Amino acid sequence: MNTPARFSIRSVVTLVLTVSFLGLAVSGVCLYAAPQCSVARQTGWTMLGLAKDQWASLHMVTALSSLLLAFVHLLVYNWKPFTGYFKRKRDQRRLVRPEVVAAAVAGALILVGGALAFPPFHLLPAGHDAIQAYHREQADLEESDRGVGGGRGAGHAWTLDAPASLDGARAEKPEDALATGFRGSRE
Repeated sequence: MNTPARFSIRSVVTLVLTVSFLGLAVSGVCLYAAPQCSVARQTGWTMLGLAKDQWASLHMVTALSSLLLAFVHLLVYNWKPFTGYFKRKRDQRRLVRPEVVAAAVAGALILVGGALAFPPFHLLPAGHDAIQAYHREQADLEESDRGVGGGRGAGHAWTLDAPASLDGARAEKPEDALATGFRGSRE
């Protein structure tokens, strides 16, 4: 006789956390590629059928749900395995497991590198700035084509200002800014 499987809240939490994380990742990529709000409104920018404000709302909701569900997942369902990483075994003389040290060093590198824009972490903001400049230029060109104002780009060659950390390097297209940024970090 087969007994019906019990409903597992743990499985629901894990699956909804996965969906929330995927939504967070996709909305993050879309917001990375999105123009500034004023340019997005001016040009009617959308990606995958959603406007920038909708992507921002989705990103905030999925970020909050991911945080809350990760908190529940850790504290309610995985607290013992998690704390086990920090406990030393009786037969070992090490105070801290090597995995904990490696994770702490990697986490610190990511946090410090991201906050201070050390190479290669500076490539993400440089790429984002290049994409933003591209969108602004396209909006200005649309304005000048319609005869609305002069537009910042009217009558001027299109170039991007590279981040200050790249010593004044310039790029012709957004994808060139990433390459220039990478070369600039080696000099």
